[in-house]
Amino acid sequence: MDLRDASTPDCARRIRHRCATGFPSTCNSMTIYSILRFACALILAMVVWTNTLIAAAPRPNIIVIFTDDQGYQDLGSFGSKTIKTPHLDRMAAGGMMLTSFYAQPVCGVSRAALMTGSYPIRVGEPGNLKRLHTVPHPDELTMAEVLKSAGYATGIIGKWHLCDRDPKAPGGYEVATMPLAQGFDFFYGTPWYNGPSVRVTDVPFRSPIFRNREVVVPAVENWDTITADYTREAIAWIKQQRSNPFFLYLAHNMPHVPLGASKNFAGKSAGGPYGDTIEEIDWSSGEIFKIARYPKVIPAGTASDELATQMDFLPTFAALAGANAPADRVLDGRNIRSLLGGAADARTPHEAFSIIRKMPCAPCAPDRGSSS
Repeated sequence: MDLRDASTPDCARRIRHRCATGFPSTCNSMTIYSILRFACALILAMVVWTNTLIAAAPRPNIIVIFTDDQGYQDLGSFGSKTIKTPHLDRMAAGGMMLTSFYAQPVCGVSRAALMTGSYPIRVGEPGNLKRLHTVPHPDELTMAEVLKSAGYATGIIGKWHLCDRDPKAPGGYEVATMPLAQGFDFFYGTPWYNGPSVRVTDVPFRSPIFRNREVVVPAVENWDTITADYTREAIAWIKQQRSNPFFLYLAHNMPHVPLGASKNFAGKSAGGPYGDTIEEIDWSSGEIFKIARYPKVIPAGTASDELATQMDFLPTFAALAGANAPADRVLDGRNIRSLLGGAADARTPHEAFSIIRKMPCAPCAPDRGSSS
């Protein structure tokens, strides 16, 4: 069964419908190769289940903390000698480290994979195009929509970068592709990235900051307070959800350039300005951990080298929340609940992790037959 109705672009339908066993043959400029062990710790898609309501309800609250352009070895628990991350190190010691956890390498595609549970090449996009930074079609189902269907409050604080430009819309971004149209009840953050340059002043681009549909900062000129701002907003939002199961997606802009760190962290890290941003994210995570933990479920002090991906979180969270994962489309993610639970016989459900080496053509070429 196909998600889309007859008015949806044909190529977008084909990408979803025709890829049950392979990638679409319609886009011949794309080359796929198999597993490359390049990513990542749980920090790239770090999951915290909270115990606020565990005694009252079997379903956990879910927080995903997502960082931007952070490297594998930029945490003490993963070998950094210059960047100090005591809060995240304690989290690693109190839970499970995934040492073969894979993510897409850049902003938009990484977020698309996380939100849809699919390789970004499968994700239908507006206008029958495949963009460098994926813009999910409004008919795509996101993690937020899946959890919201199970009664969860849903909030995103931070960087979205799954939307299209629209000069006529508030802030210049298409409403139908913004978070409130993709399953989130609350949004505070940036629609795209903080910028494409090392310094804000290097380019004309300036990012706005939204609160829901309102532009509260028209043009950010300095990113030094952004991590602290997100932390304040996250704590306030979590406290508002005390009586509801909730899903919070805390998507930090840092350490994407232009970098920024508050006065308590600027110039303090032996890792330089980049290290300053990571150490502030570590502080931020420590503040969240004060109100969010899920002990005795994920075994402490463990590590798994089994293959897992950020696409696995959607089906895994759906299972934990009692929600139905989408059944009318291909999901590349798998439920890894048993793996996270430390079962002795738990093995990866994946044979490989495929990486798109080249962008496909845009718009898609005519249909040349099924790839399955």
